[in-house]
Amino acid sequence: MRYDLRTPQRRRQGCHWIDALLVLAVLAVLAFWWRIASQPTPEAETAVRAHNSFRNIPVLSATEAATMTVEATVEPTPTDIAYPGGAF
Repeated sequence: MRYDLRTPQRRRQGCHWIDALLVLAVLAVLAFWWRIASQPTPEAETAVRAHNSFRNIPVLSATEAATMTVEATVEPTPTDIAYPGGAF
């Protein structure tokens, strides 16, 4: 079969049914994911309740300031090391 490239080919414009089905499937997955993510979990509810309750705040008492003792350092003793080529 020969095609004449000088004459425009008539093609059907529109979406195939498989494309529409794939778009619909993606939208359904997104809607399902959105619905699942919007529901609060029991762990999140207890965390919010624990965060909002003011009865669980611990009372902190004052602590003493840390003291630091400094020990004297020992002076290094010179050694007689012979360096090649003279003193360093």
